[in-house]
Amino acid sequence: MAALNGVNGDDAVLRSRELTIEHDELLRQFRVNVADILLPEHDDHYLLKWLKARKYNLKQAEKMLRDHIIFRQKWKVDYLANEWNPPEVLRLYMAGGHFGFDKDGRPVFYQGLGTFDTYGILHSASRQDILRYTIRICEDIQRAIREQRNKHDKFIENITLIVDMDNVGAQIIWRPFLNIYSEMLKMFEANYPETLHSCFVINAPAIFTTAYNLVKHFLSDDTRGKINVVGRCYRHVLLSKIASDQLPVHYGGSAMTEDGNDKCGICFGGKIPTSYYLNNEQTQGKFSDIHISRGSAIQLAYDIHLQGTILRWEFLTGKNDVEFSVQYKETGTEEETSSPIVTMVTKKRICSNFVPEAGGITCDQPGQYIIEFSNNYSWFRSKKVSYFVDVIQPEETDR
Repeated sequence: MAALNGVNGDDAVLRSRELTIEHDELLRQFRVNVADILLPEHDDHYLLKWLKARKYNLKQAEKMLRDHIIFRQKWKVDYLANEWNPPEVLRLYMAGGHFGFDKDGRPVFYQGLGTFDTYGILHSASRQDILRYTIRICEDIQRAIREQRNKHDKFIENITLIVDMDNVGAQIIWRPFLNIYSEMLKMFEANYPETLHSCFVINAPAIFTTAYNLVKHFLSDDTRGKINVVGRCYRHVLLSKIASDQLPVHYGGSAMTEDGNDKCGICFGGKIPTSYYLNNEQTQGKFSDIHISRGSAIQLAYDIHLQGTILRWEFLTGKNDVEFSVQYKETGTEEETSSPIVTMVTKKRICSNFVPEAGGITCDQPGQYIIEFSNNYSWFRSKKVSYFVDVIQPEETDR
């Protein structure tokens, strides 16, 4: 059997032995099926990640990969990874980071949930920016894996993750935080398969079980099987996987930075000053309120006359959720009444209680753009939405 494309030497031979003849043929067929979207750097190991994530089901793996390509375009992932300047509050207070490598050369990443100010972060950054920052972290992880693989000319495809639950309390099961944390997990599972080798949850308090049960259905069976819950006596467990000089003193190793930082530069978050909080008093004045009866929807129509116009929106849903979507309809033609409705933003249920949900589209064609807030799915409760919509003409965007 031929060695896998993209890796030479003993590692390639070892990896090729992991593939049965049937899997090897599936890999070849998969490459043919997705040839139209592959880049030169997409070697066999890259393709294997998608196949493994879908248990070598060709159709499901192809759909997963094609959905990922759409995801990268929609979120402008390359821009987020290389050019985007995230809000300062995210850079300073999103607890976690990368330091060192495990005994097999995998990068070790840390996530500190106990020192993460869930309330503060949701008052200081938009949901959109939090998700963008999550993508940036995921891309940083992929970069670290590539660098380590190239540095040692050794097959490395995933990371070791340490989740520190020290000082975790009820804030971890606060619904608004769980909502966005669940989105982060779904994003990771759908777009970065086979990235996790093992996860060690340390300092896990009693409430961890409750929190885990609330989010575990967003994780694949494979990911769940890689999670190891350790109590407070974790030092010997970590040192069995990570050499002492690669583990910060704070976690029982011997590594320190030159300036004596026993956490080795890992961000531990902390309480976010209220000076970072988004000024809702300023934004509330520009918002209009609508009340959506149970089992109904409200549509806001905007006639756009110039190509390149930007339609931008912000809205708050209070404690409840609503379905949000944007549609387009061609106007100014004899067949106007029968013009098909084109979906511009797919309908999605959104709850934005504290920080406005924000977004926008560039109107590539003149016509009518319809923003819809739907409560059709609720037969028992009416909803209130506070919204702001801005139409920015092309000449304004050029200034």
